[in-house]
Amino acid sequence: MEQYFVEFQIWNQSNYLKIKEDFPQTCRIWKQEYTVLRVKPSEFHGGSLGILEKIFFRVANELIDINFTLHLQYELKEFLRCICNAVSHNMNKKADMTYQRILEFHGHECPGIAIGYRMATAALTELAELRAEDEELVAIVENDACGVDAVQCLTGCTAGKGNLIFRDYGKQVYTLYSRQSRLGVRVCFDSKRVPDGLREQRERFTQWILSAPAEAMLSIEKVTIDEPDHAKIRKSISCAFCGEDVMSSRVRQLHGKPACIPCWMKYSADPQFSSKVAEAVS
Repeated sequence: MEQYFVEFQIWNQSNYLKIKEDFPQTCRIWKQEYTVLRVKPSEFHGGSLGILEKIFFRVANELIDINFTLHLQYELKEFLRCICNAVSHNMNKKADMTYQRILEFHGHECPGIAIGYRMATAALTELAELRAEDEELVAIVENDACGVDAVQCLTGCTAGKGNLIFRDYGKQVYTLYSRQSRLGVRVCFDSKRVPDGLREQRERFTQWILSAPAEAMLSIEKVTIDEPDHAKIRKSISCAFCGEDVMSSRVRQLHGKPACIPCWMKYSADPQFSSKVAEAVS
């Protein structure tokens, strides 16, 4: 943002600080308008200003009182074109996560992956969010079934990034939280709404999940939750018993020595043996 403000000399306007302050909110509403209008990524191709007439100017006037002089109209137009190009690149990249790509990642098609696809899509739509590149979104999943793969693919909330939280409740419930808007949405798959006899027909059931309206299977509600912590990078400590590195937060103490969880479980069950091991590694 700073780059564009400087490049197009918006920085020297008397209301620059207000523009800078309001711009993030403008972008958030821009994304919401995108969801409402179902804008296709192709409409941003080449930085088309046509879509800005639908979205940007529709919301900017509500947020920012900018009286640009005539000689700045071109600079503003080019500034918006740069933003439009950036959005185009970002949206096209995120739109690449198709159902077919999710199936390739998961390995097969099944009702579970279809359920996860519909639930994650509904959550993103409700929050007016796109796939997270980093930790902008946090997903809380209440099972470890097939659908979680769809959640990771669509939302960008993954175990490796630390923004996928697993709670072993055995329920078809996902909660998606946006750090930017500080809003959350809870989506539940309601099996009681499934037509009788359909669950026994795997292929037909999968197709029904993919094609039926969201309200035919999902309960969706806005929720307020405490913001989850960001993922933390912790130092590694060598286990005194096996010599392998272990995350410091997972280290156990055994006879005054740092132990990984497997070694702690193995040797603490036999006090005499663990004592001998402790002496050997001292």
